[in-house]
This record gives sequence, structure tokens and C-alpha cells, in this order.
Amino acid sequence: MSSDPLGIGIVGAGQRCMFFFGPHILARPEAARLVALCDRGETRLLSAVEDLGGDVAGYGSMDAMLADARVDVVVITTPDFTHRKLLDKALDAGKHVICEKPMATTLEDALHMARRAVAAPGVVQLGFMLRYAPFFETLKETVASGVVGPLVQINAAEVVEQYHGAAFFRRWHRFRESSGGLLVHKACHTLDVIN
Repeated sequence: MSSDPLGIGIVGAGQRCMFFFGPHILARPEAARLVALCDRGETRLLSAVEDLGGDVAGYGSMDAMLADARVDVVVITTPDFTHRKLLDKALDAGKHVICEKPMATTLEDALHMARRAVAAPGVVQLGFMLRYAPFFETLKETVASGVVGPLVQINAAEVVEQYHGAAFFRRWHRFRESSGGLLVHKACHTLDVIN
């Protein structure tokens, strides 16, 4: 396997791209290079390319980005209901994929994507970053050690004083057909950590 940094292309130049994936990729030049961004919105795309800097190419279509030989990995950060179609395109192009959570908004799409991921020769990863947070890793180790006894019940609540589910209903998330609903879009982190 080559030790060259992986070339990363991000589809969707919104908040996940600009405040999470983009900066984290740029902070690890020994492992990855941000080489391409894709967004249908020209103004947002140009702004993202300028803000993230470097040798980042901007594409108005995913097909054009997939044709860029420098792209080894596609990161999907678009609205939830688009994930299936974009994952299929990336896998058909032979790319590794990181898909932002939730994977899908319907059971049919989730099953399709799971089958594609299992059959893919490359890596397919979901964006469940909380499972790698030190707090939750330590919590898992503690429970697994048996020191607290057998696990018989889990209570989970997301309580953030200044930010809660209502914020999602000002954007595309408010439509169940776009997000699967708040339980799918937001609580999927909680369900992942519990699992």
C-alpha cells in the first residue's frame, strides 16, 4: 500500500465541509490532501474553495469531481436524502467513501447502501465521530470491564442548553422526506453510541 497522502474530495460545501471535514483534512497533510470540492451552488463552491485554500479544485457536478484522478476518497456531506445516490456514484467510480450520518432516511436506502458497502473493494465509513470521542471510548471500556456490573438499562438524553432540535427545523431538516425526521437525523448519534 502506498504511503502517499490520500486525495480527498468533498461533496457538499456546507457546514460539515467547512467546519469539520475540511479543517481536519488540512490539519493532517501527512495522511490526506484536500484536492477537490463539489457543490451545485456556484457562490458557495467558490467561497469554500477560497476559504479552504491550497490546491483545491472546485466542481459543479459530482461526475466532474469523480473524473479527477487525484480523488481517492469521496466525503459525502450533502443533505441526508441524497446519500444513496452519491454513494452509488462514488463506489461505481472505484472510490473509498466517508458518508456523513445518518446513512439514509429510509430503510430501503439503508439496506441498499449496506449491501453496496459490504460488496465494495474499498473502505466505506459512516461519519459517527462520537464513537471515537475519549469520553465515550472510556465509558465503553469501563462497561466492558465489568466493574459496574451487568448492563441492564440505558437512559439517554441530549440536553444542550443553547442548541437543541428546534434549530434543525429552520433548514431542510424540517422535512421528513429530506432528513427522515429528527429521530433519524439527530438521535442516530445517540443510538450509535448506545450500540
